[in-house]
Amino acid sequence: MTLRVVLAVLLTVALVGVSLPAIDRAGVAASDAALDRRADGLATAAENVCLDSAPVAPGTPGARRSVPVTLPERSLARAGVERVRIDAGGVHWRVRGAPPDDRRFDVPVVVDADPLVLRGAGTHRLSLTCERRPDHPDGVAVLRRA
Repeated sequence: MTLRVVLAVLLTVALVGVSLPAIDRAGVAASDAALDRRADGLATAAENVCLDSAPVAPGTPGARRSVPVTLPERSLARAGVERVRIDAGGVHWRVRGAPPDDRRFDVPVVVDADPLVLRGAGTHRLSLTCERRPDHPDGVAVLRRA
């Protein structure tokens, strides 16, 4: 009887040991995919903000688009996010256990606090406006914290 219990425990430990790397890889992939979707949404919003509204002078009230960016929380099913950085070139992130990744903007974007760094899991509220700038008289997407 004792031998069966010991063998059952050893078998369970072996199975858990074999499955943990696969669970970790799946968590990294899930977090990376979630951030990729969030970055695509932000890039699409940046591309559309000047198509949907007329540009205004900096500091002038105008149409504003709220963009929530949710960073996944570390759990058994998801890996933690090391960093998310947004600059004029795009969204750059790194998930623990994965190489850095990014999503480039297809239109010019001005980031109010360049770079804008998002820390910690949860929802971060950003806003986009279309502003007329000397180097972009037809308007440029301006991203800032909401």
